[in-house]
Amino acid sequence: MRTGLSQASTGKPTYRPLAHFDVDRQIHFYTLPSLEPQPIKPIRNVVAFAVDEQQVRKPTPISNPSLGYSAHVDPIDFCVVKRGGIAMFSLKDRLFYSREIPLPSGTSAVSARRTGRYLCFADRENYNIIDLEEAQLFPILPISQAPPGDNVKIKPHITVISDNEFLILSWTGASTLGLFITGSGDPVRGTLEWSSHPLGISLDYPYITTLLPDGTIEVHGVDLQTINQSGCHNV
Repeated sequence: MRTGLSQASTGKPTYRPLAHFDVDRQIHFYTLPSLEPQPIKPIRNVVAFAVDEQQVRKPTPISNPSLGYSAHVDPIDFCVVKRGGIAMFSLKDRLFYSREIPLPSGTSAVSARRTGRYLCFADRENYNIIDLEEAQLFPILPISQAPPGDNVKIKPHITVISDNEFLILSWTGASTLGLFITGSGDPVRGTLEWSSHPLGISLDYPYITTLLPDGTIEVHGVDLQTINQSGCHNV
């Protein structure tokens, strides 16, 4: 999790924290740009974690002492998904623990994204939404809607589109559908469609770029849900 670095007009950098999730399922904390370890105890037994993207997408604060103001770096809020629940933290100069929301027995998240009060995460079968303020969880859509016997390996994809909007991808057995939903789980806009299940997805608003298994790269428009460009990527 990278929270960024702001540069003052005087050339002196404003340091901000960096969190790193390693293969041992621990989150370690460092300082940008020096990458010096911070004296913060690692968070252990992490299954997935999600930064509040509303905060990450804010413009980097700029310091200008000659005009009498300095950069103010807001804390970064993030969620840590463990096997039994979702722990909520805030990180600035120190790490602050807020609370933990228990997950239903047997629920195991494999990926998660957060925007504001809403967390969208995928377990082994479904996409789910959690209202972090009300501590309410509800399933949204199966990751795969394919009939029994379908052997396509499906990786869940969750993308934050805006302050209250996610894009989730679901395999039907014949194609993959991309659904835009609000933090309340309500569908918005139209749907996107791919002939196969994307390997990767990236947002550069208003465009969604995906890499398909055959090496094709497709670019869809978010607003009109149309294909703007398609081409083959040679690896």
